[in-house]
Amino acid sequence: MSYQSSSQIKKIRIAIFSNPFLVRLKVFYVIYCIRRKQLAEYRKTTIEDLEEIAELETEAFFDYPLYWDVLRKKFKNNAEYRKFLKLILMIELTVDLKRGNGYVGVVNDEIVSVALFHSLDDKKISMLEYFQAGATRLLPYFIRFNLWSYLKKMDQAESKSVEFSEINTYYLSILAVNPKYQDRHLGSEMIQKCVLPSIKQNGVRRVTLMTNTKPNCYFYEKNGFSVASHIQLQFGHKVVKNWSFQRLL
Repeated sequence: MSYQSSSQIKKIRIAIFSNPFLVRLKVFYVIYCIRRKQLAEYRKTTIEDLEEIAELETEAFFDYPLYWDVLRKKFKNNAEYRKFLKLILMIELTVDLKRGNGYVGVVNDEIVSVALFHSLDDKKISMLEYFQAGATRLLPYFIRFNLWSYLKKMDQAESKSVEFSEINTYYLSILAVNPKYQDRHLGSEMIQKCVLPSIKQNGVRRVTLMTNTKPNCYFYEKNGFSVASHIQLQFGHKVVKNWSFQRLL
């Protein structure tokens, strides 16, 4: 770079920073770029993602009330409980991935977030699909404790979110972020920059979901969802709170 061109650039910089309007404009531009910056890259899920997503979900939901508060006491230690949790999540996940209902967020070639969703008009998952996904591996747990009763309660937890609606509706069944990457706004980004844009392309006008914790309620309200119902699930002497949310698009 010549001395003359360097001098010209210096004069331009002085002119910019001596003008209050241009300074403010530059600040607004920097803020815009920061907000616009996408933290993760998003792509459709594939069956090859099964193990990595199952591990992510197991970590994310390890102490989730609907699992931990109800099931942990049935196992000798955390390792046994974790093994069961991963198995039941993997079976559900296998069916979802085969149907192609989901996206993952990727940072540095690592899956850091996942969202699974489907239309309420989709054909209901059959028992055959669950068995093909490995549900027979749950048989020891049906014998060991009343797993069937627990699964019926799970259906009750989702019931309000998946009930028939004349409005074209998608159900967000899973939204999870790797605990190592939490508090970086990856969950909000996935909803706003991946889930909602993808769903809107299909002409969907409503999204529903369910959750079991107050912090999650605040999170979804922050992202434009509102409470549709609030019930309490009774598991013996244990009560788990359950919220159904919806958002109109």
